[in-house]
Amino acid sequence: MITKQQQPEVRDTLVVLKDDGTSDICKVKEINHERLLAQGETEYSIPNGDVRTYISKRGRVFLLAADVDYVANCKRLAELEKSTIFRDLAEYEPPILPEPKAELSKYIPWIVVVIFGFMLCVK
Repeated sequence: MITKQQQPEVRDTLVVLKDDGTSDICKVKEINHERLLAQGETEYSIPNGDVRTYISKRGRVFLLAADVDYVANCKRLAELEKSTIFRDLAEYEPPILPEPKAELSKYIPWIVVVIFGFMLCVK
């Protein structure tokens, strides 16, 4: 019987192979329907369609084989996403809720009835 202590930790990994012969192995931080966000020596944001996916005992392995310029663009995209998120957090303002107004339309029929009743009593 295998206990939890013996089971390897499941994690997703991105392997970036650059055409200049260098590589980077990164831990995947986030995956959504558009892109994969990974952290290694630097942070990468890569469109899902540009990686090949493999399965290992420790989790999924995403492979990106690309030229140096494309990898640099992925790094810039990750930096842009991060700065956009931080800017949005810093500039966040809670929505302004409209002030509740007394709805006179609910009370007008009763006011009219009271006025007519008062006028009938006064006559």
